Amino acid sequence: MTRRRKYRKFTHRGARETFLEALSKAQPVTVACKMAHWYQPDVYRWRKQDPKFAEEWDAALAEGTGMLEQEGIRRALVGRELPVKDKDGNIIGTQLIPPSDTMLIFMLKARKPEVYRETYRHDITNSDNSLITFANAMKLIDRPFGKELLPFNIDEAVEAQIIELKGRPDGSRSSGR
Repeated sequence: MTRRRKYRKFTHRGARETFLEALSKAQPVTVACKMAHWYQPDVYRWRKQDPKFAEEWDAALAEGTGMLEQEGIRRALVGRELPVKDKDGNIIGTQLIPPSDTMLIFMLKARKPEVYRETYRHDITNSDNSLITFANAMKLIDRPFGKELLPFNIDEAVEAQIIELKGRPDGSRSSGR
């Protein structure tokens, strides 16, 4: 028979402050619960039942997120120092870890997603290069595919590719590659 750990009740003096302080120091909810000696499902239930607690929780999370952002900015722009130890564990100096390009990319994507996020756009055009709407594209898919739907003459395109691969009839090759 396994014994379940006893967690202190929500009303325990200091537990609420311990939990919120842990969240404000960027600790995950699981760790904050352990520090406050609370059972995690109870905390989520209390959050739903008590609007003041939910508000304090959100404020603590925002503060912790701010700390994480500050550390991310520092690592992206400055780098960090790590202690260097000898074989006995004594600190003998520091090693500079250079700024992180990856962290900088993530920070830029978070700050200006309209500029830095990966965006994919797939356009389908008619032979006159006008855009085809999604609904019209679905109608085209239902029809048998034929040469008339291509925005270029397929025979000329194939001929051009053959010439590109084999060389021109006069023996010359394109210098594009």
